[in-house]
Amino acid sequence: MRTSLFRVTAISVSAVAAIGVTGCGDSGSQPDTGESAEQSASAEVNALLLTTDELPAGFRTMPIPAGQVAQAANSVLDVAKGATISPAECAATGTADDSGMVMLMAVSGSTTVTETVTPGGGGSLDDVRASRTGQCASVTATIGNGGGAAESRITNDPIDLSDTAVDDVFAVEQTSTSTFNGREVASTTLLAWASVGDYAVTVSSAGAVADDPDVNTFRQAVTSAIDKVAAASR
Repeated sequence: MRTSLFRVTAISVSAVAAIGVTGCGDSGSQPDTGESAEQSASAEVNALLLTTDELPAGFRTMPIPAGQVAQAANSVLDVAKGATISPAECAATGTADDSGMVMLMAVSGSTTVTETVTPGGGGSLDDVRASRTGQCASVTATIGNGGGAAESRITNDPIDLSDTAVDDVFAVEQTSTSTFNGREVASTTLLAWASVGDYAVTVSSAGAVADDPDVNTFRQAVTSAIDKVAAASR
């Protein structure tokens, strides 16, 4: 069984850190993902990604090699499957499939903004809402056994994004507090999902371990991403 498209893109956003980010110069436009026939076929979708000029000031884009998105997402999903999740109903299942997804990563100082656009993604966000609210709003994940176990407490707090071009949008501030060998590390990630015409759009923002991402920068990136896809879908 495969996860829903929105769940897959959520996993893929989380997997960006696992993708090689060498060659991180400013692209000035959409990232160059290669010249194969399959990649060329996605040029129309790739053009929906934000350009450097459309991102919040100070960000530079980094290319994400085509074909690595689902591979990295599956690596993260495999780790998630190996964890003990409480409540158990919130555990990840399925296999990630990039489904023609295109992705960019942008960096400014210690802050990253990541965007994905996937064709065929129009539809309800009920699944992703259920995975981040109710009994799944706060979960505990334990990886490993005994003294080598790492435990994380992950909490999702919804963010209001009422000023976008579409109504079907959902966003959370995700706070993770992890403990390993008695050492505690906290991090915050902002995530948004939107159904825009025939596309699924996701945006995330994260800072360095000691720095929280800026909510206003995140809101600006989400609005720009949704508006661009919505304009092309009219």
